[in-house]
Amino acid sequence: MPTDNELLLELRDLTKELIRVTIQAPRHSQKYALDQVRVWLIEQFNPGTPIQGPDMPIPPGYSVLVRMRPQAGTPIGYVAGSEGTVRDSYSRVHLQEGESITVFVTNLKYLWFDADTAATQMEIVCSL
Repeated sequence: MPTDNELLLELRDLTKELIRVTIQAPRHSQKYALDQVRVWLIEQFNPGTPIQGPDMPIPPGYSVLVRMRPQAGTPIGYVAGSEGTVRDSYSRVHLQEGESITVFVTNLKYLWFDADTAATQMEIVCSL
């Protein structure tokens, strides 16, 4: 008959295995496991001063989703592929609340962000 301590250790091991399997199980029709999703928050405190994305390599063939977070008011977020382009109103992508775009880049540092209002938030979502 196993002792209480042995039962606890076995239960702990089974729980760890269940958590590991749950984390690695694909969700719905997505092509990635839950432990492979990365989300970065970009918050613009100084409108007119572009923010460069984080230095994070993206494997070939993977897409990056940039999404405007829900927030008060009607701020507009801007996304572009360079610091100069994000300042140019004709070349940048304009995002309002709930809108998103999908881009293919080799590194998130090639994305630049700006906004028309302070405290505007955007998310970068990537499955690695």
